[in-house]
Amino acid sequence: MSQARQLLTLLLQGAASACSAVATLCEPVLSGCSFTRHAGPERPAISSTFSLRCLFVALASSLLTGTAMAQGERRVAIQPEASRMEKLAAREVRRDVYLRTGRVPSIEKADDFISPGVIAVAVKGDRRIADRSLQTNALALSPQSFLLKTLPGASPGSRTWWIIGGDPQGALFGAYRFAEHLGIRFYLHGDVVPVDLMTDLPDIYEVGSPILSTRGFLPFHDFPEGPDWWTRDDYLAYVAQLAKLRMNFIGLHTYSWKPGGEPLVWIGLPSDFDLFGQVTFSYPSSWANMQRDLIGYSPMTTRDFVGGSAQLFPTNAFGSEVMAGLMPQPTTLSDCNLLRDVFATAKGLGIKTCIGTETPLYFPSVLEEHLVKSGRSPTADSVKRELYQGIFARLNTVAPIDYYWLWTMEEWTWYGNTDEEFDLALSDIRAATDALSDVGAPIQLAISGWVLGPDHDRAAFDRLLPKDVPIASLNQVVGNSPIEIANQTITGRPKWAIPWVENDFQMTIP
Repeated sequence: MSQARQLLTLLLQGAASACSAVATLCEPVLSGCSFTRHAGPERPAISSTFSLRCLFVALASSLLTGTAMAQGERRVAIQPEASRMEKLAAREVRRDVYLRTGRVPSIEKADDFISPGVIAVAVKGDRRIADRSLQTNALALSPQSFLLKTLPGASPGSRTWWIIGGDPQGALFGAYRFAEHLGIRFYLHGDVVPVDLMTDLPDIYEVGSPILSTRGFLPFHDFPEGPDWWTRDDYLAYVAQLAKLRMNFIGLHTYSWKPGGEPLVWIGLPSDFDLFGQVTFSYPSSWANMQRDLIGYSPMTTRDFVGGSAQLFPTNAFGSEVMAGLMPQPTTLSDCNLLRDVFATAKGLGIKTCIGTETPLYFPSVLEEHLVKSGRSPTADSVKRELYQGIFARLNTVAPIDYYWLWTMEEWTWYGNTDEEFDLALSDIRAATDALSDVGAPIQLAISGWVLGPDHDRAAFDRLLPKDVPIASLNQVVGNSPIEIANQTITGRPKWAIPWVENDFQMTIP
């Protein structure tokens, strides 16, 4: 393959991927798409990472469609009433078949007979599934599950490929598993595609079903190595990759007290924001940046970097793009209305989203002064309930999250907890529960922490909280500690195990 064709292939890869995974969800700015093609015996691997705007994607998509008209042999069929997720699955199949064969299938809507040579994307119960055995197997699929099956046609050598989901998300997962049968591999950083093209599609028979109903990751704030330095494009790219990895959850923890609080969760009263979620009161809030003291880091500027690396940075201070001009932290309240919001995209991919704060609720001194000036006692349970009302009501306006989790404090891991600390946490959890009921937001409360529960009874929250509240905890020693044994006594509720692979003081050490 010539270098020119390799470059064109990479450009079209990025265009197709961005168009499929993001443009269909009506995002105005597309996520960065990274592709690395496997090197063959005589070909070096080529990697390209770039961000695309909608105009370029629309142009590239048109080029792909035109190419399919000229040389495509395969077709991808969906039912006329296909859901958005089924349509996305079909587009992803088209992209991946193109990447592996060099030919772009067309996408058609078919409401009856599926002809040979077609790759059919469907959901169980689809009337187009004429094969009785296939229909029976499809009806047995559960949500998030999929069935991949190649059926022989009436004429010699003819075949039909079926990708059937137990629900639309299962169909999308099936599409990505189909791509893996073509040799493509998915990772959090991007897709890996072999260079050598296939001459035909393989015969496949596989039924896939998740072992765990909730699967995802917890990128932890408070470090420059993590999401503190992610851009909006980074968030969108990682969320898109989660679906390809057949995961369905992303959770984010928020420190509300250092320094001044992290921006992901705004804390305030219901009267402190307008109908559109724009806050009228806030406090200085910031992500990790080079101007702040951090665990394992001292403040410095990029001009102090050696070996010419200072030339890589446009300014002396570096951090998240939303912190530009605000480092180490904002100095005026008007600069503090920061929010990370990629949850609408995640919801479109069937990914559950979760954010939250620690319990009992701690908040910056500026907010405490604001409460005192309004005649409220910052320590009163009724005020905590009112603050949670403000949190949930605003989130319901600006961020369509699925879960809000409350984390017991990290000190419970190293020093244990007193009875008073447990009672304070429990009282705070009840205030949050009441506030959710007051607001009527469609958000599910969850409990997490560095440990499963208090010293005296690690399963105590199971006996004190409604059964629909998920309970989670980390397992320590960089994920090597066993899962908390008290989990085996907890039944009838969702449980999330979180293998913890963070080592605070060795984040950048190989």
